[in-house]
Amino acid sequence: MTAFAEASGMKRYVMCGLSSRGLTSFVLPLIERGDTLAGVMDPDRARVAAFDHSVPPGGHEPPAWYAPDDFDRMVDDPAPGIVIVASPDHTHVGTVVAAPARDLDDIPGLLS
Repeated sequence: MTAFAEASGMKRYVMCGLSSRGLTSFVLPLIERGDTLAGVMDPDRARVAAFDHSVPPGGHEPPAWYAPDDFDRMVDDPAPGIVIVASPDHTHVGTVVAAPARDLDDIPGLLS
């Protein structure tokens, strides 16, 4: 995270699962308040590409895409502070356990 982002309270997030619930409950509100969606882990590359072309407002870089097996790379590359888990509920456990093990906060989408 940059010094400006830290000082301004901006946060860097990554999203596991680009679901409707994840978009409406997390991604859109975070973008609106000026936080950064730095990466998306989702098995459907086409869904992420459609998101990249329609959701991030002008001037915002689209988030990097990661396949479901790329959790460690997703955490290393964009260096998020928080992992949002909005994949299907039965897939949450691995990510919810892995995020704190990497010293990251996580938000399981099933709490939304």
